[in-house]
Formats: sequence, C-alpha cells, structure tokens
Amino acid sequence: MVYYHIDDEPTPYLTEVHVPPDLITLGDVKRVLMRSNFKYYCKALDQDTGCEVKAEIRDDMERLHRSSNGRFELFLLTTEGSTHSDGSSGLPKTARHHVVPGPAPSSMYYLSQNAYRQAVQQYDNSLLSTDSESMVSAGVPQYMKGSFNRRQIQTQYMMGE
Repeated sequence: MVYYHIDDEPTPYLTEVHVPPDLITLGDVKRVLMRSNFKYYCKALDQDTGCEVKAEIRDDMERLHRSSNGRFELFLLTTEGSTHSDGSSGLPKTARHHVVPGPAPSSMYYLSQNAYRQAVQQYDNSLLSTDSESMVSAGVPQYMKGSFNRRQIQTQYMMGE
C-alpha cells in the first residue's frame, strides 16, 4: 500500500502496488497511478540535521523507503502542463482505491457439448440478421434461409471428449 498526497491536499490517497515491499520502486507506483507531469517526493532522513525532509525522486528504478511512521508515502507536486483531476466525483478521497488487474486466466475454461452447440447456433443466428440480408437474399426461398451459416460440429474439436 502506498499513500500519496497531491499538491497541498491534506488527505492522502491510497493505492495498492502488487510488488513486494522491499522491491517497490518509483516506476512501479507510476505504472499504477498513470499520472503525468508530476514531480515525486518522499520523506527521507536528512543526514546533516537528523530531521525528516521531503526529497525529490527522479529515477524510476529507485526503491521507495518507508517514512518514520512505517508507511510508503509519496508527495506529488503538479508541474507545468499537467491536467490534475482527482476524479473522485465528490466521494471522499479515502474511498478511492487503485487496483492493478491480476493476470489473465492461464487455461481455457471447459464448455460442455450442449453449451458449445448453443454458442455456435447463437453466433450463426446473429449472422442471419444483417442489414444487407434484404438485398442479398431477397431471391432466396424462405425454407433455405434457415440452412445458411450452419456449421457442422466436428467432435474432434469438442473440449472434454
């Protein structure tokens, strides 16, 4: 989880980045946020003063460090040409939650023989009602129209058999 503030807004946004916490980089956060024309800052401990300061991060490969409260906190500052819009539509800012979609399914799902036949028939029937049907098939007798676009189902292509 990464908390981020935009400009001077006091309430942070929360986003989920699906990367192990010890490997999370600025580039990972940028891919999730998909915001352009911002400068990115994080809290860091200043070696000279011993105080926590906001330090600019420019390198997308730089790993993020937790602030003193144990969280990943970023501060986004609008630069020239950015189109800042939080897109919250009046919702509280804490209700926004970015989620990166998971991977696509790795295998085909199982279709029964009847479900496959239904899908083929539904697809074929949708092809019968085109705008050009009246011009192209006007001369075709009604009893033959039902046989157009019918595919023979070959059992060797059926799943699960």
